[in-house]
Amino acid sequence: IVITRSFLREHCDLKLREKLQSFSDPLERRDWLAREKRIKGLGYKESSHFLRNIGLMGHAILDKHVIRCLADLKIVENSRPPTTRVRYLEIEEKLRKLAIEILEGIAKEMVKGNGSVPGLPDVRAGTVLEIDGRCVYANSAFEQLSGYTFPELAAMESVVALDPMGQSVSAITGVH
Repeated sequence: IVITRSFLREHCDLKLREKLQSFSDPLERRDWLAREKRIKGLGYKESSHFLRNIGLMGHAILDKHVIRCLADLKIVENSRPPTTRVRYLEIEEKLRKLAIEILEGIAKEMVKGNGSVPGLPDVRAGTVLEIDGRCVYANSAFEQLSGYTFPELAAMESVVALDPMGQSVSAITGVH
């Protein structure tokens, strides 16, 4: 703790949040936490956990339960936790692809159904599904509320910030 505190005092005047927010690339941000020798006790899992806890999302927390589940699903070859950066990033990418596949399946069910998927809230009100920052589903109610067609919404950088006619936007967001 003493070494880490001394480093952070010297490096960023103990303004860790400002330092972390200064990284434009989330991967570089986590790499800095996990690889900086004077920040003791943080590997990739712990760095991901810490970043999530302070509101900086987008990194998988690959604990033994997640790894075991991925191994059971035959997505990874074994249930040993990753011990290198390369292996952590490989497993994280496999988990990201699985999450997108699942969310796209939900979106397809919404499109072919009546807007309602068992186990999810009724989405007949204005609802949008965004995966990796792109709109992959918007129901007609959302199109009417927002004033945009689905192709227009799909072309936007993000639809989560839309607040049509001062009303709340219901959004299911995916992996970012």
